[in-house]
Amino acid sequence: MDFDKLGITQTNITIVYERLDLEALDRNALRRDLVEGTAPVVTEIPNEMIALTYPQLQIACLLGDRRVRINDGSQLPIGERPIAAIAVATDKLVNSQVVAYGFNYDAVVSLTGVESSGILLKDRFLQDPGGIEERLNGMIQAISLRLLYRHDRADYQLTVESEANDRIKVHLNAHFEKPGALPDAETLQISFKREFATFVTTLKAL
Repeated sequence: MDFDKLGITQTNITIVYERLDLEALDRNALRRDLVEGTAPVVTEIPNEMIALTYPQLQIACLLGDRRVRINDGSQLPIGERPIAAIAVATDKLVNSQVVAYGFNYDAVVSLTGVESSGILLKDRFLQDPGGIEERLNGMIQAISLRLLYRHDRADYQLTVESEANDRIKVHLNAHFEKPGALPDAETLQISFKREFATFVTTLKAL
């Protein structure tokens, strides 16, 4: 798939634990240790969720349902986003085994010289669109693609769908099962960048 620009709308790192005891978490450490020199806005629903929001960074850390989710809505390049370090800092405060972790990337692909991104996806990914339209007794305006596949490192879920005539919305989840523990911050950051590069390469190859 040829495209002119890939605009990242949000990235995320999610960690899944055997159990997550919110009551046992050190609230002072959560406020102090995740982002050095920056105090979060803290919202808590007892026994359900703790949310730490950093408005100036456009980052939120959500703890609950056996998961830690770090969402980054900033415009920083992938290699400069601090969510890997925040994930590791949060993990150090959780006394439980890591069951899985994953990376999520949401982006918008900008196209030029394309009349309709929906028709582009239809022609590219449907082997016999005319035959399908005949059986539907209607014209296909757009399609959404959802692929689940495994590579040597992880399980992947890729979704591709038309958002406007000149834009396609894309999402990739890279899921790492049963690691036992989270990698250190540097290793996690390298992996986070590598999986994004794989995401871009995969989109161009489709």
